[in-house]
Amino acid sequence: MSLFMASMSAKTRRASLSYLRPHAFSILSIAALQVTGVVMQVMSIGMLKSILDKSQSGYGNEYILGEGLKLLVFAIVFSISVYLASRLSSRVAAMVASQIRKDVLASALKVQRLDSAGDSATYTMTCVTSDAMIVQEHVFSSLSIYFPLPILAAAMVWCTYRISTTIGLMVLASMAAVVALTYVFSRHAATFQADRIVGQDMVARSLREKVTGARTIKAYSAQEYERAKFSGVSAFFGEKNKNATLSSYYLPTFTTAFIWIFIVFVYMIAALGMSQQTIRMPHLVMFMQFTTCIVSSLAIIPFICIQAPRARASMERILEVLKASGGEKPKTTTRKESGSALEVCGASFHDGFGRETAGRMDIAVPKGKVVTLTGPIGCGMTELIDCITAFSAPVSGSVAVCGMDVASSDPYDIRCAVSYAGRRSGVFSSTVRSNLDATGALDDARILEICEATGFIEYVRGLPGGLDCILSPNIMSGGQAQLLALTRCLLRDAELYVFDDCFFSMDAKTRAKAVRSILDVRSGKTVLFASHEMTTVGVSDMVFLIDGGRVVGSGTHKELLTGSPLYADMYGKLTGVMRCRGGCSGRRRPTSWRSIPKAPPPRYVCIRFWPSSRSWRSLRSRTSRVISYPGLWPWKTRASSTSISSR
Repeated sequence: MSLFMASMSAKTRRASLSYLRPHAFSILSIAALQVTGVVMQVMSIGMLKSILDKSQSGYGNEYILGEGLKLLVFAIVFSISVYLASRLSSRVAAMVASQIRKDVLASALKVQRLDSAGDSATYTMTCVTSDAMIVQEHVFSSLSIYFPLPILAAAMVWCTYRISTTIGLMVLASMAAVVALTYVFSRHAATFQADRIVGQDMVARSLREKVTGARTIKAYSAQEYERAKFSGVSAFFGEKNKNATLSSYYLPTFTTAFIWIFIVFVYMIAALGMSQQTIRMPHLVMFMQFTTCIVSSLAIIPFICIQAPRARASMERILEVLKASGGEKPKTTTRKESGSALEVCGASFHDGFGRETAGRMDIAVPKGKVVTLTGPIGCGMTELIDCITAFSAPVSGSVAVCGMDVASSDPYDIRCAVSYAGRRSGVFSSTVRSNLDATGALDDARILEICEATGFIEYVRGLPGGLDCILSPNIMSGGQAQLLALTRCLLRDAELYVFDDCFFSMDAKTRAKAVRSILDVRSGKTVLFASHEMTTVGVSDMVFLIDGGRVVGSGTHKELLTGSPLYADMYGKLTGVMRCRGGCSGRRRPTSWRSIPKAPPPRYVCIRFWPSSRSWRSLRSRTSRVISYPGLWPWKTRASSTSISSR
């Protein structure tokens, strides 16, 4: 433990000790037990010498039997103290690791941007599992095995010194040399251990990417490419692991050789010093016992050298994750009375690459209104929604949610006022009831009532066990998962309801019922839709059109249709696609074929109309190849790049 602490920086050492302070009483108890064990061990060696001396002096069997019983009691006390110290050490180590896992989880949930805690979520997962386990093993070994080592070594050196001054000084010098070399080597080996953990994290991240994206990899026949990429990552990890293993292998070998040389020198010195004397059996037995204890103490030191760098590297990674949220200063929320549920004043946002995605955006959403944010891809809506849910802050300008400024308010207070349903549904491996109401504050009647309103009740009724059925993200379709997220959002009592593009996996009937349930269940509340599909503009009191990070139009749906060419163009294209996806129910002909510009072969033409014989002949004369999309050619699907003449 001392090497583990000594090789750390002062800040890391303080943070590591903070996990041990709550267990100070248990650690003191372990120390007392370990001291008791060492005392019993030394007294047993001394009593063994006394028994041998008395037996040679003619003492009877009764005396020897009595001393033997005392020796047995000492051995039992030693065994009990070692057992209790090991149990307490295991308990302390488990509690330390458990607290580390809790802190890492709390940090991951608290941090505004999870990518600031290492490279990815895989980094945090490695800290929770592998790193916490390494620290737990080191704490247990330190308290149960390494902790009594200095006490036992000091006792053995003192006893050896009393027998022979030369041998005692030699033992002391040998221990000091081994400890110094171990400390120097542990600092050098820490670099290899840190590189090995980085390689392990890279392999875990790469494998996680392959497992979650297996369908995409197979669909695009990218197995060879991904296999080659994974082989490179695996080779990197193998090289780092080899270096770390070799660095841990040489020192035990060196220490073992050093111990044997030490034993040879001790015996040589003892033989030279006692060449003219007769060595009595008790002294020889006692000398062998002391030598055994000293050798065992020296043999443990290399294992400290192997384990300490690993524990140090793991602890530094854990503290890196904890610092990701620990550096955020507590904020005091100041709430101002306002007639707007959302006020965006000259706000600018940056993406993950540091590029500006929105500049001087101005939006005011009145309370109790239904509002839709829409615009082309990359318009800056994603950054705005992240800011509304307090996961980011504007680079410049201000964003106020329910009277609370996002930059200066506590994110927890803002999230208590906002209920959110987004593109990622967030289905957890738990019961349906827990997925819908994680706090457990609602009764089943209220949950089923909202499920009935959104249409999610049909899925719940079909499950074995209903609300008590265990869900998993892999057993739900995209639309079902989005219905679950939408129902969860409506079950929460909030001031602002945000629905971020959460209808794209639903069919038209389910989508219509879901939107209607939002307006009915949360009537009078502020509802904010953010979507590129513009499916909610017709039911919104106000629509904001965002393009290039700025609001380029606002008003009702009808006002924007007549006053904004961009909005009219987006809506016109969307309704054309939606009409054709629905089977062209109105059977309305689109723009005549003559208005479509002529495209020279072998370009592809995307057609969307009900063909007549005249238009079909015109199409054959213009191009020989055509792409057919299932959504745009509802009555039949043909393979890509099929010649029309062959049809």
